[in-house]
Amino acid sequence: MTFVGNFDTYDVNAVVAAGTSSEVCRASARRVTRTVLLKRATSAHSTESLVREIAVLQRLAEPGHPRIARLCDHGEADGLPWLATEWLPGGTLAERHALRPDAARVSGIVLGL
Repeated sequence: MTFVGNFDTYDVNAVVAAGTSSEVCRASARRVTRTVLLKRATSAHSTESLVREIAVLQRLAEPGHPRIARLCDHGEADGLPWLATEWLPGGTLAERHALRPDAARVSGIVLGL
């Protein structure tokens, strides 16, 4: 499964990352002028993880934080969950870790890894 062309109410602009559990794309919302990050589970195994991520993002949406992407939308396509968050410029976490190895260590501590 891959994001190709149009997806629900979003136009996919570019694939940002793809792994064994999910795909991530930059997309444009059709109804409002907004760029979003679309993330979709790629298998039934990854469904539980993405559903948990949606729940966490819903809880974080209430207070809001300038460095945490807000959940914009979520749903299901082809029997697998997807979510849309606001697009935050600045690269991926992996790219930031490559530039600042100490950031990887701090992220691991914060995330309990």
